[in-house]
Amino acid sequence: MIVYTATNTVNGMQYVGAAKCFKSRLSAHLSDARRGKGCGGSIQDAIRTFGPGKILFEVVDHAESYEELSEKEIDWIDRLNSLSPNGYNLLRGNYATRLKNSFKHVLITVSGREFPTINSAAEFHGIGSNCFRGRLERGWTPEQAAGVDAPPEDYGLQKTFVPVTIDGVDFRCKADAARHFSVNVITLNQRLRNGWTPEQAAGLEPAPYKKYVHPFMRKTVIRGREFDSQKQAIQHYSKKLGVKARTLKARFDRGWSWDDVLSSEVSYRHRVKRKPRKTYVIGGKTYGSSFEVAEAFGIPPGTVRLWIFKNKDKSLDEIFLNRRPPKTYVIGGKVYKTSKEVGEALGLSASNVRQRISSNKDKTLDEIFNKETNQW
Repeated sequence: MIVYTATNTVNGMQYVGAAKCFKSRLSAHLSDARRGKGCGGSIQDAIRTFGPGKILFEVVDHAESYEELSEKEIDWIDRLNSLSPNGYNLLRGNYATRLKNSFKHVLITVSGREFPTINSAAEFHGIGSNCFRGRLERGWTPEQAAGVDAPPEDYGLQKTFVPVTIDGVDFRCKADAARHFSVNVITLNQRLRNGWTPEQAAGLEPAPYKKYVHPFMRKTVIRGREFDSQKQAIQHYSKKLGVKARTLKARFDRGWSWDDVLSSEVSYRHRVKRKPRKTYVIGGKTYGSSFEVAEAFGIPPGTVRLWIFKNKDKSLDEIFLNRRPPKTYVIGGKVYKTSKEVGEALGLSASNVRQRISSNKDKTLDEIFNKETNQW
């Protein structure tokens, strides 16, 4: 850790700083100066004013601990009398560097009164500690950070701003104009980008709203006749041609020309080409759909399509004519097609019926479902 000085070779004013790495700290000073950091009277302002070549940086002392570094930095500031306005040190000790190194107990003087810590100075003046630290890091004097003195002149102003004239009044920037006319600055910028005049953006003149007209409600000329809207034209030709208005509108929405829309015949290029209807030929008989096949064979339509899908290598005759006949249940001389029908007749569930049959394969159905022997 080192203590260094920055000497202005033009006027002899000096700055004393402390850092862990001299090279990194030097780069930070130059970077801050390029980015516009530091108020008037700071070392960054001196670098911008006189140029980096006129500021001589030198290492003058070393330290082994943060406490020793702080003491030596304050000692060198007093020795060289580099505290503002005689030099470029705005604080009696470089607070920003020690804060980054977590050195909490920093003596600071505000209007001739010393405070043991930054927090105590902020609390005394009724300012948040984070706000107080931020102001010091931006190069404010302790009095400015505490609110005793006015902020720096360039506080709150952009380095480059665009002047604007509204209603004959010149403003330094758009933000000033927005505050003057009580308009949000973001709203003002957006309005100007959208092509509004400055007076319209500030609310002095009516907004340039354009009435939205739906494309279907615009004036149009069809076959030499002008209509107030396309809707009016469609209604007129609907009555004249005897075609439903929704049919004409549907043709127009598909991108047809008005000649095709108003023609009684649909042109060949706009004719809808549908797939030929699938038919099923089973046993020499033609069925128009899977529903007809299902009705003829007594099976659900979904089963018809499923059988065809699973047996693509077979013909329809092999699938439907050579299939195994459906299983039936004959109990007490009555025929039941499914186990569900058996269950409904005997007051059992379909799964219970199948379970009884599978567990009594050596018995007939009459023996299994005999109420007198099974007592149910």
